[in-house]
Amino acid sequence: MRLLLGLLKGAVAGAAVGVGFHFLNEAHDWSWLPWLMYGLAGTLVGIVCGAPFWKFDNIFTTGLKALVGFGVGVGLYALGRMDAVNAALPFAFLGEGETEAGAHLVNEYPVFGAAIGLLWGFLLELDESIGGDKKDAGGGGASSAAKPAAKA
Repeated sequence: MRLLLGLLKGAVAGAAVGVGFHFLNEAHDWSWLPWLMYGLAGTLVGIVCGAPFWKFDNIFTTGLKALVGFGVGVGLYALGRMDAVNAALPFAFLGEGETEAGAHLVNEYPVFGAAIGLLWGFLLELDESIGGDKKDAGGGGASSAAKPAAKA
């Protein structure tokens, strides 16, 4: 269930950033904007997915997830821009950027932003679900009931 929630949170965060930058790019058409947008999509997914930032004593882990998320977003955009990887779709999702063969996936900001969010959110939630119970084992609470009773 946690992995599905990570997929959903990542997709929504990535698509939300993509929709915002889609309208910003229509107004300005800056060539560096997609690099920033996909980096910010990965950053936002790094903040909202995985362990919540208020559960840590410091926000170092959340900052690290956000920083790596920026790199993941920019890196996936760089891979998507390659001609060998950048497959043309048969139709444009938003009606903009159409070519004869279709629209390139990296130019469909909400769709590719959601794809980055899906991937990065899934990886963060997978990491958290694998190693997330180690902190609770020594702290008491519900996990202390599973400990054997001390001999008197």
